[in-house]
Amino acid sequence: MALSRIWSAFIIVALLVASYHFLFNSNRDDVFGRMVTGTSKDEYKYVAIGDSATVAAIDKEMKEYGYTLQKNADKETKYIVSTNIVSDTVLRLQTNFTTARAVTFSYLQGRKQKMMDGVIATCTTAVNICIGLIGIMALFMGFMSIAEKAGGISFLSKIVGPFFSKLFPEIPKGHPHTAI
Repeated sequence: MALSRIWSAFIIVALLVASYHFLFNSNRDDVFGRMVTGTSKDEYKYVAIGDSATVAAIDKEMKEYGYTLQKNADKETKYIVSTNIVSDTVLRLQTNFTTARAVTFSYLQGRKQKMMDGVIATCTTAVNICIGLIGIMALFMGFMSIAEKAGGISFLSKIVGPFFSKLFPEIPKGHPHTAI
């Protein structure tokens, strides 16, 4: 019960922090999308317009955060990065690729977020783990059933009984939960 309250508190705090960043920090405007539907394999493609040294530095810096530099814009391009977002080249690209957003280099640098799975991907992973563990649990429960019928459990309880009586002295000898 207490553990579920702790996790609930963690989730509420995370949502409050995400809300703050969404409302007051324009560099974090997709925080809810990353938290809910994002995956650690997400890739954000961008086209950079500017001098080659700046573009190379940004590419090197942002690569580990899931940003991929493209030579040419296409329908999957998310950002058009430039020092001057109202230049003719940027406006032409934005007209041709309406889903791409024109931003500055500093905007992109403000989006350094490690890629991780959102709530939906994490729930999917949790269900897959549980399904995989059902088979293992069934196998070992079968082993325990065989051991119980063969008398191995009572033999094992006689061996470890003295150790547990020292470990838990408040449990009386012959208690129904101590002997099988």
